[in-house]
Amino acid sequence: EGLSSGGYQFVGCDALPFSAAPDLLGVGYMYYQPISTGPLHARFEDMWRSMTVDDVLSASAAARYKFDKFEIPFEDATAPLTAESFATPDAAGIGEHFIFDSAYSLLLAANALLNEGHSLGNVTGEMLLEKVRASDFEGISGDVTFDENGDREGLYQLLNVQPGDVVLVSAIYSPVTGRISPVDGAELYWMTGDSGFDLPDAYNSCEPGFWKDALDTRMCIACEPGTVSPGGTTTECEACPSGSMANAPREATECLACPPGNFSADRKSTACAPCPVGSYISEEGQTSCKLCPVGQYSAMPSSTACSRCATGSSRPDLWATLHQVDINGVMEWVPLQGSPDAATCGCKVGAYSNDGDCAECGEGMVCPGMGEIVISPTYFATAAEPGFVFQCFGGDPTRCPGGAPGTCAGGRDNASLACTHCEAGLKPGDAGECIKCGGADIFPIILTVVLAVSLLAVIYRVIDRSNTASGTRSILLVAIAGSQMVTVFQQLGVFASIRLQW
Repeated sequence: EGLSSGGYQFVGCDALPFSAAPDLLGVGYMYYQPISTGPLHARFEDMWRSMTVDDVLSASAAARYKFDKFEIPFEDATAPLTAESFATPDAAGIGEHFIFDSAYSLLLAANALLNEGHSLGNVTGEMLLEKVRASDFEGISGDVTFDENGDREGLYQLLNVQPGDVVLVSAIYSPVTGRISPVDGAELYWMTGDSGFDLPDAYNSCEPGFWKDALDTRMCIACEPGTVSPGGTTTECEACPSGSMANAPREATECLACPPGNFSADRKSTACAPCPVGSYISEEGQTSCKLCPVGQYSAMPSSTACSRCATGSSRPDLWATLHQVDINGVMEWVPLQGSPDAATCGCKVGAYSNDGDCAECGEGMVCPGMGEIVISPTYFATAAEPGFVFQCFGGDPTRCPGGAPGTCAGGRDNASLACTHCEAGLKPGDAGECIKCGGADIFPIILTVVLAVSLLAVIYRVIDRSNTASGTRSILLVAIAGSQMVTVFQQLGVFASIRLQW
């Protein structure tokens, strides 16, 4: 259905003549008939003229030639043999001498293989076919040889159905030369409705995605992967440039630009690759992706933009993406391009983390990056509030050695301002640290108490001798003075225990 609508061209052989299906084949149908003859053709005609129908259909002929072994009996043939089949040599038909030589080629090949020592059961298949292709003898139809495709090298006439359902010989074809030679005065009609010996454009054009092999096979060949063709008479497919891909794995018709977030580094691509994490591309048709700049990251492939680390920050300029690198044996934070996730976001070198945001480092601070803080020697900051840095009294590096916030010399109270105080039970040492108190350290206190008591006794004695009548008042006065002295010592102790936070 639809094969005779003009989109196809039928070329057959004499096994399908126009008369077999005139409604289907119609004007423009072409078919070949063999016409080669040789010197032995006259003897073939004499033999045919001397035969009768009994030479084939009689019981003796059937027994002699074993016709009962035929797959299709004579009585079931589409063209049964009659007396008229042998009336004249022309009754044999124009192709029967080719059939005779074909059968003879098969018999010669089988006989040659048997003579070579092959058993009859093995004379089959590819072995027999190769021997037939090697045939070279003079037959009824002339010299019998075959080309590399297995086609008989002889002459053929091209019959063409023309307007009015007239069948005429339009050309002669020779497999040896590969040429079709028009018959003088003849015309060639095609099933497209065109006429002439040039192939109509409808048969010469390829579908989109194919190219025309005009020099060799003259066939339409599918474009290779990554190449495209609009079809028609295009003689080659065009490679898709970098930054694009073919719109189909094979038989592609156009190149498509890679969408944003994807790239193609090479020509002849059939698919664009996604930008890897840590990179992006916002334009189409690109050959490579860009690394996310410092301070931004991309956690998903095929990204068209990078995410910023400092979303909602009051100081986005202090944020960066960082990673640690070994520099001369020391691990240091350095800026990172092409960051793949938010875990690399942090405060840049020279800034520190302060309540979820970044702030600039001040005096007495070293900020190596990623929010870390190192306090310089002679400075101090508590661990709870590392951003508040104080300079130690006198710039003493032994008492304030620096380091992590809250670091003091050994034994000093890191809750006291600038490491001023020693921890309980310790006293300042000579190297800035605090050391344990010894027995000699409490002697001055004992001596002070003894002297105070002695002074009270002396005061009492002086008052008592000067006024013996006022003994009671003297005792009272001494008691008041003693109590005041005790109060002074208590207040001094209280002041000594106070810890002021600045």
